[in-house]
Amino acid sequence: MIILLLNSLIIYFSQGVKFFAKLNISMTDKSNETLKWIRNISSALLVISVLELTITTVLFLLVSETSPATLPVNAILHWLIMLVVSLLVFIIVKKQLAATRFEDGKINVRSQNIILKISVIVCGLSTIIPAVWLVVFNLIIYTFEDSLIGIFLSIIAIGAFGIAMVAAWKKTSTFYLFGYFLFNLILFSIFSAFSPIWIVITFLSLLSLNATKRVTSRTRRFMVNFRSKRAQACAIISIIILAIPLSIAFGFMNLYNRTYTLSADNAADEIELNFTWANATPLSDDAYNNLTYADGLSNIEVSLTLPLIYRLQGDYGSDIGEGGLTNVAWDLHLLVEEGFQEIEETPIDQVDTLTYVENGLIENFTKNLTAGGIECDFMPLLPKEEYYMYINDANIERFLKTYAIVREYINRTDLGDKHRGIVIDTEREYSRFDQVITNWWNYGLHETGRELLSDLLKDIRRDQVYWKTGETWENIQAMSDEQIQTEFDLLLENKETHVSCATFQYHLDDFIDWDDEQQHFYEISIIPPVSWDYVGVMTYDKGINSEHNFYGYCRAIDHFFGVNGVPYLYSEDSEENIISKFRIAQNYGYPFIGMWALTSEYCFEDWETQNKWCGGFCDRFGWSALQRLADALSVPEDVTFEFDGKEWYKWTYMHALQLVDLYLVGKPILPTWPLNNAEHIKT
Repeated sequence: MIILLLNSLIIYFSQGVKFFAKLNISMTDKSNETLKWIRNISSALLVISVLELTITTVLFLLVSETSPATLPVNAILHWLIMLVVSLLVFIIVKKQLAATRFEDGKINVRSQNIILKISVIVCGLSTIIPAVWLVVFNLIIYTFEDSLIGIFLSIIAIGAFGIAMVAAWKKTSTFYLFGYFLFNLILFSIFSAFSPIWIVITFLSLLSLNATKRVTSRTRRFMVNFRSKRAQACAIISIIILAIPLSIAFGFMNLYNRTYTLSADNAADEIELNFTWANATPLSDDAYNNLTYADGLSNIEVSLTLPLIYRLQGDYGSDIGEGGLTNVAWDLHLLVEEGFQEIEETPIDQVDTLTYVENGLIENFTKNLTAGGIECDFMPLLPKEEYYMYINDANIERFLKTYAIVREYINRTDLGDKHRGIVIDTEREYSRFDQVITNWWNYGLHETGRELLSDLLKDIRRDQVYWKTGETWENIQAMSDEQIQTEFDLLLENKETHVSCATFQYHLDDFIDWDDEQQHFYEISIIPPVSWDYVGVMTYDKGINSEHNFYGYCRAIDHFFGVNGVPYLYSEDSEENIISKFRIAQNYGYPFIGMWALTSEYCFEDWETQNKWCGGFCDRFGWSALQRLADALSVPEDVTFEFDGKEWYKWTYMHALQLVDLYLVGKPILPTWPLNNAEHIKT
């Protein structure tokens, strides 16, 4: 809209100039130069619109190569309108210049140098400020080591800016300035395709490229003359600036090691260990005995998160049992007996006509475990055939049907007061970005997804109050949202229920600014909604420096969610590392810690030697490992871990996403931290 308004003003201004020319009012050189400026501006906008159309089209075509994608109509129309208006302005002004019969000489070189200086400052600040903010954010939220990426980028950005300043003010060769503005043109033209605010930088970079051409002359050459002392000095400074981050990254960091020690004095008096049960492994006596043993320890409470999906199906390879090598495959209906297509064709208001599973895995698990004192949470999941199980903006409407089926299943199996809470896993299939790029310009998708999820949480809370209080459904329906929330808060205070979110670790990087554009990009809604009771953050890392990475996320989770944050660690690691990570969270002070997964796909025979998949903790180490873990955590001990500088980039590289998020500019929508004014674990 701003671009269209600007172009309209330019058209009216140029027409006014033409009107005065017809009245034979003599035009000064200044008015002639003004028209040339207008021509150059419209020409730059014309190039930018073509550039952005090309980027948008190429992104769409690349995505369409892998799978069908929605045409980004909104974005294409935006750039087409800008193209047409800019072309119209250019033609009008070009004709006006021809009508005045003035020589089309060069615009004053002094003006071009002013453009170069202004552009250097603007482009420099546009790269330096985000890089420095990256450093500050990670120092405050994570650790010094997590800020290393930002430090390196800051040195490079400041160094490049310094050299450009020297080149612009000392009027050296234009070669470096050309490269500097070309880099900014490419960088910001890409981000302009997603956030039009960066058109300003793209526009300045384009004008500056033209300015470098105009100021190039016999006295100020394009190529560098390395025979001059000034050029030699600039070359030396450039090498030093480049050498500093490189020497730190590949020299000093090889020698850098840091040891962290967390005292057991800060450990919570009691901790809850929540484990995901991620497959159809039966609840054996061995599993049950180890679970109840751990739950029976005085300062340990165990809970499980069970998947509520209509069907678990898959071939999980080979497993070695007492009878030798056998193939492991499952095909279990957990909620309803119908197949995927039948469920898809059933309207949401007719899910009660489906055939619900009786005495199935989920029902027996829940009743047996709660009878043994182990709380069970439910995680509703979408059909894996098409929706990748987890909830996001693209499938939220289909998830409403899934929850309707889950509600009906809980009512029919009498599990309302036997399960504790509901966990919503907000993520998407990160290996497929077939809709992400093109849906970016579908502005309503993310907003609608966010609103539907917020409304769904209200419905879930109403159901929880119904299941836990014993009130009739008629009375529950008659209650206002405020009354439901009051009743729900009482249940939450007594730890009888909760409605919580689970998400991936790097989505916390979206909180580096005040918009939710990273979530918009991934088409997920995490925060907002803001009404989650707990937020579980899954830290999927293992091996070298993963303990340090987990500690960094413990700090971040505390900053954003306080006591309502739940650090979730990854089970595909060594038993020693897993116990160490649990101790890190425990000694940090967390009363609630989770792990994906207690049991998952069966382990392959050679998983230890061939690096094959083996995700579940007890699949890897046996059910007795749960007892060893609980025994270790029942007696808090100091925990020590190291950051290995040789592998400094491992896991910390993910924070580079923060920089991308800073360039995706949207409306400020995020709440103040910690969420819902929760208490910090560490003050």
